[in-house]
Amino acid sequence: GLIDIREAILRQLDDKDLTVVQAALNVDGLQNVLGFSKLLEALQNVLRRCVGKLLSGSTDNVSVTGEVAITCLKKAISYFHDHSDYLKNIAAMIFPLLLVMPQTQGLNLKALVLVNKINWPVYQNIAVSSSDEATSIPGSLSSINLKVINSLAGNFMAHPEDNISWFVESCNDSELSKTLFFFVLLQSLLLIKPKGDEFSALFGSVFPILKAEWESLVNAGDVLLDEFNSEVLDWDCSAFFDQLLYANLRSLNAKVMVCIFWKLIMSADSSGNLLDDSKIKDLFVFFASSKFKHVFSKHLHFLAAHCSVSPARLLSKFFTDEGVPAAVQVESLQCYAFLCRMSQDRWQTELLVEFPSLLVPLAGDNQSVRVASMNCTDELRALWRRIDCSGKINGNNATWFDFLGELLLLLDQQKTLILSDKKFLPSLFASTLGSSCHNILVPQNMENRFDQPTKERIIEFILGSALEFSNYGKLMILSLLKGIGNAIMHPKVAPMLSRFMKQYYDRSRKSSQKFSNTETRIMCLLLEVESCAMSSSSGGDDLQYPLLKALQLDGMTSDDPAYIEPCISVLNKLNSQFYTGLPNEVQVLLAIQLFISRVCCHS
Repeated sequence: GLIDIREAILRQLDDKDLTVVQAALNVDGLQNVLGFSKLLEALQNVLRRCVGKLLSGSTDNVSVTGEVAITCLKKAISYFHDHSDYLKNIAAMIFPLLLVMPQTQGLNLKALVLVNKINWPVYQNIAVSSSDEATSIPGSLSSINLKVINSLAGNFMAHPEDNISWFVESCNDSELSKTLFFFVLLQSLLLIKPKGDEFSALFGSVFPILKAEWESLVNAGDVLLDEFNSEVLDWDCSAFFDQLLYANLRSLNAKVMVCIFWKLIMSADSSGNLLDDSKIKDLFVFFASSKFKHVFSKHLHFLAAHCSVSPARLLSKFFTDEGVPAAVQVESLQCYAFLCRMSQDRWQTELLVEFPSLLVPLAGDNQSVRVASMNCTDELRALWRRIDCSGKINGNNATWFDFLGELLLLLDQQKTLILSDKKFLPSLFASTLGSSCHNILVPQNMENRFDQPTKERIIEFILGSALEFSNYGKLMILSLLKGIGNAIMHPKVAPMLSRFMKQYYDRSRKSSQKFSNTETRIMCLLLEVESCAMSSSSGGDDLQYPLLKALQLDGMTSDDPAYIEPCISVLNKLNSQFYTGLPNEVQVLLAIQLFISRVCCHS
């Protein structure tokens, strides 16, 4: 019956003996016997097998393998060229064959002749009239490939958003298709300069695809880029053609993608299509967190140097925000150091002003990040010295410039201790900026390093900058300066505690915004500082309100740390000196609150 004939033909098309396959391909009326869907699937499998054998050199008879592949291609075009439902499948079948490879040259040249029979938008004006014409082109295979890729690039860029999905779908199961697609993308960015909305649309379409493919290549574990040469970044696709014969296609594709990423960010800069902050951050995090981030070092430097916002402010976000991977923090600090070494006058003041942000990673737990941060302060000091010698700082900038130089010198002198013991840096600031007695961790006479006016200017400089950081960055700086005592309650910091206490006082309202863990820790730290101040002779009436409010649990039984920990922070710091220093009416209120708190804690 018909079913038996169909099964027999399908077995023949799948036979290991290609002469059997060739005979099956020449059966008249195949589409009627197998149906279009089964026939298309069978032809795709046969062509894939033949191309694989030719590329790997595993075929015993190159001539027969090539003939079967060409027959398969002709049959596919003959059966399906006027069936619009299958046209994109036929276009995908022939796509990888448009890249002429030394191992498949005869098949490739035949495909370039046949492609004009496929009415597919991306294939306009890429065909040659005959194989003889193709081989007569000066420069042989490389010239053919460049001509074809340039034509494909022009067709692709005519409607990139419409064409990109077909390209991606066509590359799903073929590494060679991916190679040709990446060549097309690379040439597209070289030949055509999209502007404005066109570039944004192109970036939005291409970047997610490249990112996913890069991560897939890296996760596969068979890509080697240890000896990557940055000179490759300036290549066009023709420079890679010599590698088609010998290179592992996956490694070749990785190199071409590195170039595409480079051309993508270069195109944004050269055509005035400045990337917005979100795109820059996405690119930076992607490059910096890659397993092969060394191939992206030039990309990272370029992003930092050519962003539309302040380079220093952009980079500081990566090491003052919470949850940023250590690898990204290290790369951002290295980029910061790179900018310090450059001679761009417009960045110099910004880089110096952002110094307090470097204290956040320097005070962190990760040793690699701490080392990178210290290296950054070294480069910042070198920058300070160059500016100091040039005499370019004057006017308002001079007020902080001098003490910043002294502060950078201090860190340089103590960097061995800073890096060897995380506790040293807070102790160093407590001794040099605070009014307390000498700390045993710190060398002698550090408390006399700065006079009082200089201490106040340094504290104002660091805290003023810290208030621009994320809550995590604020917490790290406040924790670092906790040892300076009540001086931390700078006029710029005190309102922050007031806002927290207002929110804390309104905590019983359902509409009240809940505290994050970081906000709770900031509030507890500031309450502890105020409690210590109240317990000293310098305590004042203005400090009483937030402390008493922190003790007002008002019968609440919530186990939310944001409700309980501020109260505990105050209780841990109270003593008799604090209590006797309060007015009588305040002593009564405090006693009542302590009693209520005790009842609440035991209820």
